[in-house]
Amino acid sequence: MLKNKVIIRLMKETWNIDKKYFLFVILSIVLNTTVTIATMYLPATIIDMIINRKGFKEIVISAFIFYLGLYLLKQISAFVTMKLSKLDTFISKILESKISEKALSVKYKELENPATLDLIQRSEMPISWGIIKLTLESIQNVLTAIFSIVSLVAILFFSYSIIYTILLSMILILSSAGVIFFRKKFDKLMQENVPINRKFSYFFMNALGEKHQKEFRIYKLAYIWKEKMDFFNNQVFNWIKKLTYNDSIISVFELISTSLITFLAISYNAVRLLSDKFGPVISIGQFTLIYNSTNTISQEVKMIAESISRLNMSIAHLTPWNDFLELDNDNFNGTIKIDEFETLEFKNVTFTYPNTDRIILDDISFKINKGEKISIVGLNNAGKSTIVKLICKFFTPDSGEILWNGVNIYDIEEESYISQISAVFQDFKLFPYTIFENIMPHENNRDKAIKSLEQVNMLEAVNKLEKGMDTYLDKTLEENATNFSGGQNQKLAIARAINKGGSLMILDEPTAALDPIAESEIFEKFASLTENKTSIFISHRMSSSTFSDKVLLLDGGKIVGFDTHKNLMQGHNLYRELFETQAQNYL
Repeated sequence: MLKNKVIIRLMKETWNIDKKYFLFVILSIVLNTTVTIATMYLPATIIDMIINRKGFKEIVISAFIFYLGLYLLKQISAFVTMKLSKLDTFISKILESKISEKALSVKYKELENPATLDLIQRSEMPISWGIIKLTLESIQNVLTAIFSIVSLVAILFFSYSIIYTILLSMILILSSAGVIFFRKKFDKLMQENVPINRKFSYFFMNALGEKHQKEFRIYKLAYIWKEKMDFFNNQVFNWIKKLTYNDSIISVFELISTSLITFLAISYNAVRLLSDKFGPVISIGQFTLIYNSTNTISQEVKMIAESISRLNMSIAHLTPWNDFLELDNDNFNGTIKIDEFETLEFKNVTFTYPNTDRIILDDISFKINKGEKISIVGLNNAGKSTIVKLICKFFTPDSGEILWNGVNIYDIEEESYISQISAVFQDFKLFPYTIFENIMPHENNRDKAIKSLEQVNMLEAVNKLEKGMDTYLDKTLEENATNFSGGQNQKLAIARAINKGGSLMILDEPTAALDPIAESEIFEKFASLTENKTSIFISHRMSSSTFSDKVLLLDGGKIVGFDTHKNLMQGHNLYRELFETQAQNYL
């Protein structure tokens, strides 16, 4: 059933991408089968013409016409096969890209689920191996072989001998059953090795990569790594022995099958050639036709067994791909377009992360007005970053409402809503593009980019680079790229948020990678950068509280304070304790 689901999805997706694919598959099957049958008949016809002493001219003309027709058929078939191969590649690439498209549309909560992350990783592996193209080709091979077998068996059954066809079919069915049985065992063995290979690859790549090299050398850990590698090598060696044994049995079955078919083809047809004991005497040409047809049927049956084996393996690899594509998407069907920020309000919002019982936010309510700078503070795991995720619609509250200018954010058109939010997240990411492309992903405005770099004190560092803003940011992909420090990368992320120009600026732990001096520089600049914008600051340090209009204090998933820094210092013991403890750390 699972295999059928994968094939059905593959066929549906293929139909949606290019319906011509199925036309070319049908053409390919018909042409290949016609070529196969013609290849059987032509030698037999020419041989009988020679045996029957037809005229030289007649034989030559007939042979020329026959083989010219066969040549043209093969050329047409080759052209269709070439077109089909190009379509296979094109469709494969489109289907492969579905993973990244799905990752951008799947419910965000799924991307924080370890099982989903593992599913994505397992989906990407077969894609990089070209499994989709292999699957399409295997399906084509099976269909072509079946069509050829049915055609040749029908010819033997209706125009030659029912007994011979039945005997041949029995041998093929029995031998094929054995081959398919052991090929299934072969497929199972191949799947058993997947986790072993994954572990071996992990240890091998980490031994070569720079990530662990310092520890390898200073702690002399190479021998431990070697022991792990040897352990997995032994597992692979034992797996290869099982695989070789199983493969040998398949070869024996195929040898016995081929021998029996050859014996049947020669002995039965020799009797028919020399006497009328089992039916009318056949000609040498007919003998050649039947013998070649029998061998072709045998080869096509072998092709089916091999293709089904490859197909089973391909489907097993593609199952994670299919499972990932079946995950639910974010269904934000809002239609209301909004203006710039006026108010943001949480009304009795409660939230629990999926698959957990711990309430992160417990019936919280607060309101932010235009132009206000709000700091959200609290102990670790108090729910500070969760508020940001809810504002960004990464998660949906269990209960309550989040209102933008009085409108429920889930009633707002998605593009209209997201365009109003600029954010720098805790786990911000820069991409392996140029500095300019990272900080200006949607505009080609170099003056604006330069200004933003200056605002975050990164212009000097960028100008020192040979290619300036056109320098790439990942040395693993570009030889002449640069690798900035964590703090510098965070400044670039802030520049990107500034350039987006949203009416609500969110800084979720924006200075986690910065030292206190660099943090102070960022905050000093930020006062001017957000002068006409509403800003939400979330920081593990509380220095942002001093210049914020209000501070929202969280404790145990509840709001225990929402007031100015001055008022909280005077009237709230927990806030004063948190602030003074941090202040002492920087004295």
